[in-house]
Amino acid sequence: MAFTDDKSSGSNQLSTESGSASIGEIRLKTAAPVNQAPASTAPFTTSQVCKAAISGMFGYEVNTIKAAKANQAGVFKISYRRPSDGSQYSFDCKLSGNNVIWTESGQTSNRWNGSGSVAFNVEFTIKDNVLVITEAYGNSDDISYRFTMNQFR
Repeated sequence: MAFTDDKSSGSNQLSTESGSASIGEIRLKTAAPVNQAPASTAPFTTSQVCKAAISGMFGYEVNTIKAAKANQAGVFKISYRRPSDGSQYSFDCKLSGNNVIWTESGQTSNRWNGSGSVAFNVEFTIKDNVLVITEAYGNSDDISYRFTMNQFR
């Protein structure tokens, strides 16, 4: 079972977890492929999907997160400023299929390269004009975040 954080209504829901490979006591997932054509994001934009992923994972309101087109095709630079100390954080983000591929700006990782194992993959789905971002873990319950278009305004 998985905890679901529904940011749009404040309610919580349960969902089932996905399968994974096991290495010792740590269960990892294979990194999502990074070279697939992005799945449809309508009525949301690619940058909104990326903003929502960072918002959910790092716990900041989606309307406080900024997105800028990067030089590389299909890549967005997603950033936010931490209110407690003013520190700025930025991430590179792109979509591959229904996966959100992200890394800290200027860094590389198995997740960004689509190779090796990762603790979790980030997936998106859209149903009834609600964007759902899911952290799909290999060793624990999945976590999902829900966003409506109004949250991006």
